Amino acid sequence: MTHKIYCYGTLRPGVSEPVLVPGQMFDLGWFPGVVNIETAVDTFFKAEMIEVDDETLARLDSYEGYNPSSPEHSLYVRKAYQDGFIYQYNGNVSGKLPVPTGDWLEYSGISGYPLR
Repeated sequence: MTHKIYCYGTLRPGVSEPVLVPGQMFDLGWFPGVVNIETAVDTFFKAEMIEVDDETLARLDSYEGYNPSSPEHSLYVRKAYQDGFIYQYNGNVSGKLPVPTGDWLEYSGISGYPLR
C-alpha cells in the first residue's frame, strides 16, 4: 500500500513545487516542528508531498519519534491531512523561534533531503 506524506523539514526533498499548509513552524534546533495544523488561519508553512510504502512509513514513524500505540507520549504525531498524513510536533513551542517564511529549506540554508 502507498501513503502520501507531506514533508516540511528534514524529510522535505526540495525537488517539487511546495504546497502551503495552514499551521505554524518553529525552529527546534537542527529540525523544525509545526503546530496548529487544524486551527491556523493566518499562518502557513511549505511542504512537499511524497509517496511511501508501508515499510517506509514505519521507518518515518520511528524517525519522527511517533509511536502509534502511544501518540500522547510521542515527539510527533502522524495526523491525517488532505489525502495523506503530516507529522505535527507534540511538544511545547513556548520560547522557540518561529520560522517566519514557513520554509525550512530556505530558513536552514539546506537545499533538500533525499528520502533514503
